[in-house]
Amino acid sequence: MGTGRTDEKRALRKAALIRRDHLTEADRLKKSERIAEWLYAHPWYQNAEQLLVYASYLSEVSTEEIIRHALQAGKQVYCPVVTGKREMVFCEVLLSGLAAMDKDSHGIPQPDGKTCAHYVYEPEKSLMLVPGCAFNDRGDRIGYGGGFYDSFLAKQPMRTVALFFDCQHIEAQSVGESHDVRPDLILTESGFRKTKT
Repeated sequence: MGTGRTDEKRALRKAALIRRDHLTEADRLKKSERIAEWLYAHPWYQNAEQLLVYASYLSEVSTEEIIRHALQAGKQVYCPVVTGKREMVFCEVLLSGLAAMDKDSHGIPQPDGKTCAHYVYEPEKSLMLVPGCAFNDRGDRIGYGGGFYDSFLAKQPMRTVALFFDCQHIEAQSVGESHDVRPDLILTESGFRKTKT
């Protein structure tokens, strides 16, 4: 992507994050609860034995209740731990959930990558919940720019649902790059959107 497109993507990311940040905490939690309800009713979630999920940070769609629900349902839950540039592993979350996690240098909760069990690739049993900054009608996802999820999914493809609030929708027709991995579904408080034919 050329400099012009990179600048456009950066501007779209910034604008979407400003809209997300302007949600009140009560609004964000209410919308997150609705997103979780949609998720729990979907067969991909119901049938998944292993849930790979980000630990929510700042104004992201909250995953705290989703993690708790999945653990109580007997699923194995894994959260990401960054190990290098564009590299991360998913480590198992214990029954104590987020409360037992440490925070990285950015304040994001994460398991102890040295002592926890690492995710073993079993795509037919797995579902990944992906964060993001913005999305469009094609299902293109703008992440935070680190490329961690694209790199991971390029090597270990599986079913993916990207979680957003409706306010993160953008009108831009095409924001994807060749290395971007488009999520299978996008989920907002209004429900699911298909992104692949």
